[in-house]
Amino acid sequence: MLHDVGIKIQYSNHHEHSFYLILNSGLEGLLQKELLMSAFIALNHRTNKKVKVEAEYMTLLCEEDKRLIDKLSLFLQIAEYLDRSMDGIVKDIDCNIKDDVVEMMVLTTTHSVFADMIISECGKKFKRVLGRGLTIKNKVIAPV
Repeated sequence: MLHDVGIKIQYSNHHEHSFYLILNSGLEGLLQKELLMSAFIALNHRTNKKVKVEAEYMTLLCEEDKRLIDKLSLFLQIAEYLDRSMDGIVKDIDCNIKDDVVEMMVLTTTHSVFADMIISECGKKFKRVLGRGLTIKNKVIAPV
């Protein structure tokens, strides 16, 4: 939930506020670089648009760090879409990784319409970041 800490300041731009709060939090147990990367993951989880931040922060990261941030923020964005209600409806995810596509089978306790939304919002970024397309199917299972 750390990525949503900025909601306390403003919901509509909470990802930008989360960036600032995480970066300036002084969280124990993280190196400065890890703190910066965590802040960027929070910043990028909400939108596919690149948010402008001061260039000085970007110079502290190597290309490998930036690729990792892109991947983790993408996975965080998908995770939020999978259970927007935060009711814990997702019980399991099976992924079949092929050369050109990742097929996700999402097992939920109730029917959900997240698949089309995720493809619409994350499909292009998924292809750009991971070099594969994305398909998602929903299978309803009995609640445990």
